[in-house]
Amino acid sequence: KRLRPRQARWALFFARFLLHITYRPGVRNGKADALSRRYDSDAFPSTTQTDSILPNDFFCASQGSLIDNIKKYSLQPPTDIQGLISNDGLFYHGEQIYVPPEIRLQVLQHSHDIPAAGHGGIKKTIDAVYRYFWWPSVKKDIVAFVSSCSVCARNKQPRTHPAGLLQPLAPPLHPWKDISMDFIVDLPPSHRYTTILVVVDRCTKMAHFIPAVGLPTAAETATLFIKEVFRLHGTPRSIVTDRGSQFTSRFWSQMCRSLKIARCLSSAFHPQSNGQTERTNQTLEQYLRCFTTHLQDDWLDVIPTAEFAYNNQVHSSTRFSPFFANYGYHPSTLPEMPLNTPVPEVSTR
Repeated sequence: KRLRPRQARWALFFARFLLHITYRPGVRNGKADALSRRYDSDAFPSTTQTDSILPNDFFCASQGSLIDNIKKYSLQPPTDIQGLISNDGLFYHGEQIYVPPEIRLQVLQHSHDIPAAGHGGIKKTIDAVYRYFWWPSVKKDIVAFVSSCSVCARNKQPRTHPAGLLQPLAPPLHPWKDISMDFIVDLPPSHRYTTILVVVDRCTKMAHFIPAVGLPTAAETATLFIKEVFRLHGTPRSIVTDRGSQFTSRFWSQMCRSLKIARCLSSAFHPQSNGQTERTNQTLEQYLRCFTTHLQDDWLDVIPTAEFAYNNQVHSSTRFSPFFANYGYHPSTLPEMPLNTPVPEVSTR
């Protein structure tokens, strides 16, 4: 049989050894490499890590006892903590020894990393530290220390529930009954405008781009909604937004309740919940980069044509342009005309 290049390289490598290969049935080959296998199949991302030649407990033993190190840094009482009692060169908080900042990492290593501690979890490490020691941010420091322990990450099974299945929004049945909204903020000032409110119909994918002076408040957002959306399409059934302060405020909540509009807030730190509007934001930003000057301070002048161009393009999900899906016909585009058209002044007419 002709070997492939990789197989030939392995054959040359194994030719240096005297190998005796035998077949062992699976029933007789239990626990073949139990120590090198984990019970779960989830693979952690590989990280580059430098392992020390000597274990940490060797250095702890060579530095003397933990109490002696605490005494070394407890010569003066801390000025920002009240109620500590001094006794035998140590400061006590109740029955627990106060640990200065310089020695806290060693206390955490002693309570978690050494073989006698056993790399316990967050709760067990908190109990181990609280048994003898205390400092103001002890619980926060323990959580950060145990969560970043590479040994625990490599060898422990995850105890969290697996991520659930995605729950997509129900498809809308009528135009402008289910909409989504989002802001594009921190744009270069253009006639004092720095923000764009993007409103997208989830059924026809039609969008409105509404400029605003600064980031609107909840009341100002409601005013823009009434003037630019309600007057054209009426009251929607639901509005999908992120968790911005405008959409979580009591004012916006009461307005939606009065108009019988269901508020659908996206998950925290998960913008994919409102992915349709996020994608529309990207398309609008690309358009503005293409048709504004190098100063990018004239984007307000091209917002109307940007909205027309977006609504007149075929959408990939509906296979229709948003304009056609909403009105049933294609709009008439502007005729070809020169960029500079002479217009006579009033005095010359």
